[in-house]
Amino acid sequence: MKARDCIDIFPLELLQLRPDLKQEVLSAVDRFTPGIGWHYLLDLTWLLQEVEALPKGSLILDAGAGNGLMQLLLAMRGYKVLSVDFAPRRPSEAFRSVADIRIFEDRTFSNEYITHLKQTYNMAETCDATNEASLRECLNSDADIVYWRADLSDLSALEDNAVDSVVSVSALEHNSPEGMAACARELERVLKPGGAMHVTISGSDREDWFHEPSRGWCYCEQSIIDLFRLKSPESNFGRASDLFEELRQGDGLREHLAPFYFQSGNNGMPWGRWDPQYFPLGVRKCKA
Repeated sequence: MKARDCIDIFPLELLQLRPDLKQEVLSAVDRFTPGIGWHYLLDLTWLLQEVEALPKGSLILDAGAGNGLMQLLLAMRGYKVLSVDFAPRRPSEAFRSVADIRIFEDRTFSNEYITHLKQTYNMAETCDATNEASLRECLNSDADIVYWRADLSDLSALEDNAVDSVVSVSALEHNSPEGMAACARELERVLKPGGAMHVTISGSDREDWFHEPSRGWCYCEQSIIDLFRLKSPESNFGRASDLFEELRQGDGLREHLAPFYFQSGNNGMPWGRWDPQYFPLGVRKCKA
């Protein structure tokens, strides 16, 4: 059956329905990172489920990837990943131990969110770029993952219809609403016809609002439809209140809360106290 546009508020039941994907994510967390965002177990499980039918070797663009796990999970499954972020990045040795990672950087960026990352996470100012002359040269190499420093609203170095699929883990909401819409248009441009964009963002059961600790926007259903230009999407927003209440119970997520939440009061779970202020959801946008 051909996929449809959809908005899917993540039910905790997803982790019970796909224990294989849940364990794949948790194993990667244990092996490669000190922890992940409080709802990322849901995000990553949903995204893996969304792309699992793609043939190995498909080129997947990970939008706003940072040094996150999604790109590594995809590469370990046999996909080629174009990892895009406007921040300077150095892959960890743990990442490099399982994936051939090349870095292509042709310009620098500075904005409010990068400043926030540098101050909060002591992010590196520079990275070691490859000697390849072009992005296409990098993509044609044997690299499993190509790190490309670029603005998601301007991917002009990448031609139309260039990638088989797009994924994004809780990244686009860090733009302004207008900026997120521009990113969605550009990601759709580089996506091949018949492909799909799979994006996780933060949802709101009321009006749109800005969550200060995570520096991200939380969107209501109509705004999501408008920003991504969805066509008659399937949606479970009618269950938003029940699903949000279920999330507040934390069963299946609370026990995996990363240690870094307990070290600060300026984050999504201040000092490790379980208190979700928004709900994570997935958007699927199909390209005709």
